[in-house]
Parts: sequence; C-alpha cells; structure tokens
Amino acid sequence: MGDVKTSTGASYKKNLAHVSEMEGRERYNTNGNIGIAMYDPQTGDVVFQVYGPRVPGQARKIIFEGPIGRVQIPPGRTPIQIGNDVEEPVRDLARKAIGQAFPAKHPNAHGPDLIAP
Repeated sequence: MGDVKTSTGASYKKNLAHVSEMEGRERYNTNGNIGIAMYDPQTGDVVFQVYGPRVPGQARKIIFEGPIGRVQIPPGRTPIQIGNDVEEPVRDLARKAIGQAFPAKHPNAHGPDLIAP
C-alpha cells in the first residue's frame, strides 16, 4: 500500500507523517511494506521510497529509495490539477519499478493511491 505525493511543498518529515496516517486508518492492511512515490512538479522526476514492515516500538525503516522515472508535467495547471493529472502516470512508473499490479484509481477518490490487489 502507498501513496503518490509531490516532492516539493511537502517536507520529508511530512511524508513520514503521511505513512503514519496510512497506518492509523485501521481499515487498511499495513502489516507489510508501505511506499510513497514522490514527483517533482517542476521536472517530473519521480522517486520511490519503500518502508519495511513495522517492528513494535520502532519507526519503519526505508528499505528502498531511488528514482523510478519521469512523468510529463502539464503546463499552466494549478498544483492540485497537476497532482490529479500525474497520479496515474506516477502509479504506472511504480507498477513497472516494483512489478506490482496497482489498480487504477480516480484522483479524487479517497484512500491510498497504491493498493495491491
């Protein structure tokens, strides 16, 4: 399970807090790894971070972090519109990078953006 987020305007600590929020939504199974695909809204570069399983009493540790590709950033759009426009292309890069078949999701739908079937 994971999410797609912008890499600017949201600090590293904010992304870590987002991982905690995903775990706090008890309706999702977060026993395994959690990932965040972060895109740069200027360049389109996408970096993927994967956090390993939770160990009681410890913060999750990053088990993978690296660039997974680049998406086209549409010109003349607001940050929210850009986020909506690039969510599926970023999800597609994540699918290819880790070989996981994340189903498509409407950008305005609630819940994590990356859910394993």
